[in-house]
Amino acid sequence: MRLSHFFVVFIAAMLFCAAACAFTASYEQTTTGTGLPGPQTQSIKIDGSKIRVEMDTPEGRAVTIINGDEMYSYILSQNKAMKMTGQRAFDMDVLSDYGSYLESLNAKVVGSEKIGRYDCDIYEFKDPKANMTSKVWLWKGKEFPVKVENKLPHGAITTVMENVKIGIKIDNAEFTLPPGVEVITR
Repeated sequence: MRLSHFFVVFIAAMLFCAAACAFTASYEQTTTGTGLPGPQTQSIKIDGSKIRVEMDTPEGRAVTIINGDEMYSYILSQNKAMKMTGQRAFDMDVLSDYGSYLESLNAKVVGSEKIGRYDCDIYEFKDPKANMTSKVWLWKGKEFPVKVENKLPHGAITTVMENVKIGIKIDNAEFTLPPGVEVITR
C-alpha cells in the first residue's frame, strides 16, 4: 500500500509541476542579414513571462528586462533604466511549445539538417502577422528553434541560437534591476 501511495503522490507532483512550472531557457543568438550593420549577438534568459536580453552596443552593454507587462531597457555604464509598461513586444510563450506554434501556422517540413550540435527538422511557413515567408530549424530533441530565416523583399534576416539550455534554474535576480539604477518612466 505504501508503494502505491508513493506513486500516486509522485504522479500528482509531476502533473502539478508540468502545469505550474514555467518554461525556462538560456541561449545566445546571432542575427545577420539585410540592413544590419553587422552580426548582432544577444544573450537571452527566459523564465515563464520573464525575459532578459543582453547585447553590446556602441554605448556599452545594454540590458532589456521584461517582467510581465513591464519592460526596462538600460545601458549598464549609465546606471539609468527606461521603464515602459503595457507594451509587451515579444510572445515568448510560443517557445515552450514551438511545435504546436508551427502547426498553427500550417508549417511544412521541407528537410532536415544539423545546426551545430542540434539535429533539426526544417519547417517553412508564411507568417500571417509579418506577411513574410520564414524557415525554422527546429531542434528535434527539445522542439526548440535553433535557426530562423525570414525572407524580406530585399534579402533575408537569419538568427542562429547556440548554447541552448532548456529547463534550467535561473536566478530571479536576473529579471530585476540592480540596486541604485535610476528608473525613468515613459
